[in-house]
Amino acid sequence: MKTLDPLMSIRLRGLSKPLGKLTLGPLDLELEAGYFTAILGKNGSGKSTLFRLLMNMLKPEQGEIELLGAGYPLEEVALKRRIGYVPETMNWQEIECRTIKELTRLVSRWYPSWDKQRYDRLMTEFELQDNFKLEVLSKGMQRKLAFIYAISHNPDVLLLDEPSSGLDPFAWRIMMKEIGRFMESGNKTVLMATHILEEIKLMADYIVFMHDGQLLGKYEKDTLMDGWKAFWVGMSAYSKLQLPGVVQIEDSSPGSPGVVRLISDSPLETEAALNEHKINVISTKALELDEILSFLIRNGNKQQ
Repeated sequence: MKTLDPLMSIRLRGLSKPLGKLTLGPLDLELEAGYFTAILGKNGSGKSTLFRLLMNMLKPEQGEIELLGAGYPLEEVALKRRIGYVPETMNWQEIECRTIKELTRLVSRWYPSWDKQRYDRLMTEFELQDNFKLEVLSKGMQRKLAFIYAISHNPDVLLLDEPSSGLDPFAWRIMMKEIGRFMESGNKTVLMATHILEEIKLMADYIVFMHDGQLLGKYEKDTLMDGWKAFWVGMSAYSKLQLPGVVQIEDSSPGSPGVVRLISDSPLETEAALNEHKINVISTKALELDEILSFLIRNGNKQQ
């Protein structure tokens, strides 16, 4: 393999892939080693396609993919042994294995770094048994097993496509704790697609927003969360002032007559202007990530 770039785990350059009416890309993205990045976007935005491209399950029409300083196809086997992947859906019915034990025997042989101790521990924690038949596993059980396979060979990169879909809260906590353990060394990388905002708030260092096959931006999570706020002020006091940072003004709700809600993407500037005009701020609240995404989609914002 090529010499590992210690600072970069994933690098996309001009990556594009036609998908019927939707075209993914062109995408340019760089993710440094040692960080957890969450991908947030509506269904059909291209997240799962991006993961399949990263795993060389689909071929890009244009552009380059570099993982851990290496690229497809010449270094595919050695590269995939350093990547853990939980796909959106499992296709184990295509494999001639009846039980978890048989499938595990097949999977573990492919990874020289297979950690049986970690595998056994996670099987116990997730309440799975080797004699369980694959054909009767529930969706939640399948997600648990796929995650165990993805992490039990101690990969350098984890690619997780909605890994907690179908999990109960107890299994979800186990998964989040194990991902936290995985990141403790400081040189591992996680890229995870999720709709669960709690996962992003709890785990993510960076957030990548996707919409209609395009990247709307890569953001440092805490900076993004601090950079969008809602202010509630009196309608009569606010009047028709043009305040910096305000991207939307909403009429008062039935329960708060005479109050308007100001959405700002530059809250420090907006707050300073409100103070300058001696406008009393009734309440302030950070925006939720899904609401921020809706504004980014509306504005076509792109930031790397």
